[in-house]
Formats: sequence, C-alpha cells, structure tokens
Amino acid sequence: MLNEIDKDLTQILMQADKKCHQYRDYPWSPTLRDAHLVHQYWTLQLSKIQKELSYEEAYEKICLKLKNVDLQIKPQETVNSKQWQA
Repeated sequence: MLNEIDKDLTQILMQADKKCHQYRDYPWSPTLRDAHLVHQYWTLQLSKIQKELSYEEAYEKICLKLKNVDLQIKPQETVNSKQWQA
C-alpha cells in the first residue's frame, strides 16, 4: 500500500513539475541547474533503497543532462551523505 501511495505521489509531483516549467520566467544558471539535478538524482536513489522502487527512466534523463558530473559513490560514502552534499 505504501509503495502505491509513493508511486502515485511521484507521478503527481512529476506532472506538477512539468506544468510549472511552462511558467518560469527566469532561466537557471548552469551551476544551479546541475545542483538541482544532482540532488534529485540522489533523492531518487535514496527512495529506491528505502522503498525498493525503480526510477530507471528518471535516472537516464538526469544523467543525459549531467554529462560532466561524477555520480559515483566512493567506498566511504553513502547515498544519504551524497543527497545531503547535493
């Protein structure tokens, strides 16, 4: 049941995000855009671990936009620490 709620909420938020993009008047700087995408990536990774869901399509879209960003985890790091760093 919780997985269904999470899945529904994710869909709702993604649809709302698409609608909000239409009304943004100010472009983001490349640095801010990348920081947002990195945070989004690690938030999805954490959700994947906690809720055992797959977001492969979302990962692919983010990785295509983040060509020069290293998203690898070092042995001493955790997904949670990467999310907080982003």
